Formats: sequence, C-alpha cells, structure tokens
Amino acid sequence: MIDCHDPLAVFRAAVDAVNAEDWLGAAALVDPECLRMFHQGAITGLTQQGPAEAPTADWFLSRAPNLSRARAEELAARAAQETDRAYRLAREFPSVASIDELQSLTPTELFSRWLDGKSMRRKFQRLIAAGSLPANTLERYGDAPVRGGLRYVPVGSVAEGEAYMHVLYRPDFFPRGRVVRHVAPPDRRPSEEQLRQRHLGFRTMLYVATLLRQPDGCWLFVVIHDFLRMAARHEEGVALLVPRDDPDGPSSV
Repeated sequence: MIDCHDPLAVFRAAVDAVNAEDWLGAAALVDPECLRMFHQGAITGLTQQGPAEAPTADWFLSRAPNLSRARAEELAARAAQETDRAYRLAREFPSVASIDELQSLTPTELFSRWLDGKSMRRKFQRLIAAGSLPANTLERYGDAPVRGGLRYVPVGSVAEGEAYMHVLYRPDFFPRGRVVRHVAPPDRRPSEEQLRQRHLGFRTMLYVATLLRQPDGCWLFVVIHDFLRMAARHEEGVALLVPRDDPDGPSSV
C-alpha cells in the first residue's frame, strides 16, 4: 500500500510501476488535471491537419548546399513521415490501432498507452524493426533489457508552498550489494583521482520531478511532456542494456 501523503513513497511507487510495465498503475499516480490536458494535447496533435506537402530533398539542398544528396533524401523521407498521421500515431501510441480508438480512451488510459509507447520494450522493437539489433534480441535476453531498467534513487524533496513538492533524484550509480568489476587491464584502469572525480560527477547528476498536493492531502505527479524522463530515455541508445560480457552483443546502436 502506497503512503500517498509521502512524496518520496509516491516517487518510488512510480519507478516500481514503470519497471513492472504497469502503465495504468503509473498513470494513476499523475494529477487528473494533468492527465486531462495531456489527453487533449495528444488528440489535438494527431488530429489537426499537418502541412500539405513535406520538404523535398531539393529543398533541403537549397537551404544547405554542402549537404550530400543521400542525407537530403533521408531528411526528406523523415519529413514525409511526419505528415503521415498513421505513422505519428504508431510512433507515439503503438498499441492504439486508430485515431477513433485513441479518442475513445479516457485520460488515464491514453497516458498509460503513451507510457507503453515510450517503454524500453518498444524501443527495442523499433531498433529490431530498423535492423539496428538482431531479430532475436528479446528472445535471447528475455525481460532483462526492458524491465527493471529505470534505476532512480530519490535524494530528497523540496516544498514550494503548500501545493507543490519537488523530488530530486538521480540514476542509482551506487546500488547496495552490487560488486563493481574492473574489466580493463590494470595499466588502463582509472587512477584514484579520476575515480574520485567520476564519483563526484555522478553525485551532481540530478533531475527533478514535481508533485501536486491533492484535496485529500495525497501527492500526485505533474506531467507536461515527460514522465520520469521516459520520453528522453526512449530516444537514447540501448546498447548499455545488453550484457557487456556477451561477445556477440551489439556494441553500439
């Protein structure tokens, strides 16, 4: 049972829900008004008419003469995709079959579908479809690369008046019980000073999640464009999630 009056407990519950791929459970921890606005913005963004024609390769070359023809063609293809409503729907909400279905979802349901679309499992599926990862990656590694990967630790919270609470958090670089293995040969390992500098750098890598107090005193997340950096992480590479000691694993994405 979550102590919803404790902002750090709410934060930890959100991280646990994401790691368990419990998208409805995670969405339930978001302020209802934020969910309503997110719902309205998502539907408006996907139903409004985009540009009639996408820029062509020649258009890109006219703006950047030093651009190669191949790169200009690639940019033109991407621009064309952005005018395709079906493509944008599949990218943002891969579990939603149509705009009509999207419009029928409640704000909580829509946000949960968006979280699913920004999950690491969907990221792996995109990379596999693009040929950047072997087709058997998910079968080979099971759930290890896609579940439990959101390792955040709350550092503390700062109140802003009575209504808002800002939770400071960072990646869990120092998990208890984990043994750090030195894979580099002794002559290439970092010095004590370098390790200390790295340690200090990790400590300064902080993010902020804002929570809003509800009428019953519980805290719920304020969400505008992202949730626990899921959208940002979705666009980042996933090579580090594949076991490093696997010689056949991809080295980069």
